[in-house]
Amino acid sequence: MKKWKARIAEAKTGGWTKRLIPYVDRWCERKGDLDYHTTQVLSGHGCFGVYLHKIKKEETDVCHHCNMGPDSAEHTVVECPAWDEERHRLQRATGTTVTIDNLVTTMLDSPANWQAVRDFARAVMSKKEAAERKREKPGGPKARRRERT
Repeated sequence: MKKWKARIAEAKTGGWTKRLIPYVDRWCERKGDLDYHTTQVLSGHGCFGVYLHKIKKEETDVCHHCNMGPDSAEHTVVECPAWDEERHRLQRATGTTVTIDNLVTTMLDSPANWQAVRDFARAVMSKKEAAERKREKPGGPKARRRERT
């Protein structure tokens, strides 16, 4: 565990995950299971404009759901108005205003909170994935951009 913590501390990448999980010991003692969508939110690797732009799947990192700012995991979790309903549901379930700095600690507080975060991640990421698939369809916005070049 000591070596692993040192590697994490020295790593040049993974800043998002390091910010979310500042207490590695507590994280490793967790009881909840991770799923696909929660992992995307916690890693920042998923249907986020910033990530998709980085891997050359998107021409821009702007959020397709609100057209404001870069679409990062942080934007999705705490800022994007497109996910206000899901965010309010999460906050009602956990009894707290979820922020980036307390997301994981809130998850770790109880099994119910863990499930609430998983439900939020599944609801939002499923919709983001569906929108990405729609953009990728022949004749969709991405296809039209490729046809022009």
